Amino acid sequence: MDDYVEQQQPDLFGRIVSPSMHVVFSPRKTSAMLQWYAGRMSEAIHSVHFTEAFSISQPIAEVLKANPNPIEADLVAKFRKSRSVVEPPTTEVIRRSPRIAKQNNRVRFALSIGSSIGRGKSSETCLRYLLFDSKPSQSHSAKSHDRAAMKGADYTDYYDFKSIKSNRIAFGATIQNAMSGRAQESLTGLTNWVPFIHTKYMIIDALTENPTIITGSANFSEASTTRNDENMLIIQGDTLVADIYF
Repeated sequence: MDDYVEQQQPDLFGRIVSPSMHVVFSPRKTSAMLQWYAGRMSEAIHSVHFTEAFSISQPIAEVLKANPNPIEADLVAKFRKSRSVVEPPTTEVIRRSPRIAKQNNRVRFALSIGSSIGRGKSSETCLRYLLFDSKPSQSHSAKSHDRAAMKGADYTDYYDFKSIKSNRIAFGATIQNAMSGRAQESLTGLTNWVPFIHTKYMIIDALTENPTIITGSANFSEASTTRNDENMLIIQGDTLVADIYF
């Protein structure tokens, strides 16, 4: 099966043409596509939006452990020199969207590269918004690190990248104390396997003119890439789809 799948949909390499759409089925012979997803995340300029139902795969965890790439220096310089100008620089900036962009172009641009730039602070990296189903326990993390060390391998998880300021992490939860007159939140009880999150998507530079949307049935994991019957859809440069997901 994996030979046939890769004949029909070869692994992607490097950046892809925009606009374009690619279908990727699993199982595959190697985890090269998982590495490709991680590579695209590492190249994000403005933002990453990412959901993960289970544990974080090592290629993606390694990206999250590193500080994101700084925004191009010339782009930031242009912004700082154009505070009184209505239109911001035109390269990789926030596009106009009646549904999302409710502020003027200059403010939206400041938000896209970190609002602190507009206040003269030094945060010039993209933000990564991460939504996980649950917070891993420290004991499970310690055991995973120990098992990897016994094999002479590295291991990276939530506790290794949670302190990176550009990582904005949230976990699935219910509101425990409902406001007056509001119904108490509760789970459906449909499954105990993934109580909150089973969506799978990675959105890179969502509000630019060249967003990347990766979504489908597969988790961003080794098992979903090399063992399970899964599908992924990679949509490059479609701002309408990016707006819907955003």
